[in-house]
Parts: sequence; structure tokens; C-alpha cells
Amino acid sequence: MRWFVPGRLEVLGKHTDDAGGRSLLAAVDRGITIALEDADEGIYASTTAVEGELHLAPGTPSGLTKGHWGNYVQATIDRLHLNFGELKPARLIIDSNLPLASGMSSSSALVVAVASRSARLRACAAWARSAARRITRRCCAATSAS
Repeated sequence: MRWFVPGRLEVLGKHTDDAGGRSLLAAVDRGITIALEDADEGIYASTTAVEGELHLAPGTPSGLTKGHWGNYVQATIDRLHLNFGELKPARLIIDSNLPLASGMSSSSALVVAVASRSARLRACAAWARSAARRITRRCCAATSAS
């Protein structure tokens, strides 16, 4: 199954939403598409933008350079693990047509996509319903701090 998360344009209120203020947003037709596949062990992530696959483990430093896309995935699975417990092994395949550093919230879309898809890594229906709501804000805060 594939999941699409759109990018966004912030028409008014840039960065005021970080402090709990109001802003006027618009979704765009570009975004991040993520697919989830079963794996025998661990959590793997890859993107169609570059070759290779990352092996990520909750609570384990990724060793990636600052700004690497894998850090957003790592922060998301760390938070999911802390809040909800063990994650099932999975392979995440990420595709994006959002331009990087364009102000279209590509990192936020990535975090939302990973959190939304990763909700499927748990069998508990209550966890799946609440994961994206509870995690997205915390993951966005964690990745913006790094």
C-alpha cells in the first residue's frame, strides 16, 4: 500500500505556527509518497532519490550527517518506539517530488508520511489511530532541533 502526504505553502504566518500562532496554509499537488513492505528483521528505509538503504534501529544513533533525510526517519521511529513500544520489522520506500529547501515543508511531509505508514507496524488498532496525531508534532520538534 502507498501513502501520499502533500507539501504545503505557508501563505501567511511563517514560523508563527511553531510558537502556537495561526497561519494560512495551502496543500500543493507535490509531496511524498511512501510504501511499506514487510521485512524479516529491523527497519530499513530507502529513497528513490539516492541509491542504498538505511538500517535504522529505535534508540540507536543513526551516525548520519546533520541534515541527512534519514535523520527525520530516525527521529520518527525513535518517538514511535518511545511512545508505543516495539515496532515490527519493515522496509519503507520513500519517493518525493517536492523540491528540497523550497519552503514547501518537505521535512514535515516526510515525518508525517513515516509516522502515518509506521502506524501499520503495530497490531494495536488504538495505537494506529493515535500515532500520527500524537507523534507528528513531537517528531517535527525533534528534527527542527537537530
